[in-house]
Amino acid sequence: GFGMEEEVVGSGLQGMDTWLTVVSRAYGPIKLLFGLGLLVNGTAFAHLILFTHAFNISGAPVLRAAALKMIAASHVRSLSGADRSHAVKAALHPQPLLEVLGGLHYGVVACIAAVVSPVAGAAGVGLSVGQIIDRHVQPVVRRYWITSRKLQSMAEGQRLWVDTAVSKGSQLLSVLVALCSIKYINVLSGSLLGAQWVVEQALLYLQDILGLLATKTRSPLLHKAASNCCQQTHPLIGGSLTIGVAAASFFSQYSAVPRPTSMPFKVLFCLPLFTEKVLSAFKWIFLSRK
Repeated sequence: GFGMEEEVVGSGLQGMDTWLTVVSRAYGPIKLLFGLGLLVNGTAFAHLILFTHAFNISGAPVLRAAALKMIAASHVRSLSGADRSHAVKAALHPQPLLEVLGGLHYGVVACIAAVVSPVAGAAGVGLSVGQIIDRHVQPVVRRYWITSRKLQSMAEGQRLWVDTAVSKGSQLLSVLVALCSIKYINVLSGSLLGAQWVVEQALLYLQDILGLLATKTRSPLLHKAASNCCQQTHPLIGGSLTIGVAAASFFSQYSAVPRPTSMPFKVLFCLPLFTEKVLSAFKWIFLSRK
């Protein structure tokens, strides 16, 4: 009866913990590898890029919010002294699960709209790219130009407009650029996405290596260098590297002569390439049924 149920839940939780540990350890290297693939040959993942950006601005925020609610509910029950099975049951409340399903539906609808309409697809890519750029630009702008002290010194109406312009300016500009360059926006957004992942992971690995060397050698210079690799405290470094790498990737892909995908590339990125084929087939099946 109840004891058997607890044993089944416990074994299930142990398996889930093992799976989550494997995924968390593999997440960084996979992200770095796929980022390199986007930088080298982003045109091979055109539909994957389109669907990723469309889902990123639609279903992804809803799913993240629902996941945070479920984690918080589980954490509260754990702190209250409940065992792990009851904590998981508390996390699996109908309301967050319904929000997850709603987020998936919203994301799928956005992906379909991106497939059907090139304008909607470009606008979605532009908005998603604007959000990526905003993560690097806004901290720098608010730290060096539009500081909180400057905002407080403005009149209320002016402060609201300036704050809104700083918060949404990158996204608005990215959407306008995307709509004016529909032909190139997919490669550009893939380059930016790949650059973000590669720079982010490279700085994390570099920070770990420098921190380890600084601990062993007790070098203040290495400690300072390790702290400078943190994008949270030094967003200008990460942002500059991301934009520079993305620009180099875009121009190299745009100016290169089109040629067949090499066999090592197909083997290394077999899963993303297979996903690309599935999404491409889905697109044409959907369009043929219109």
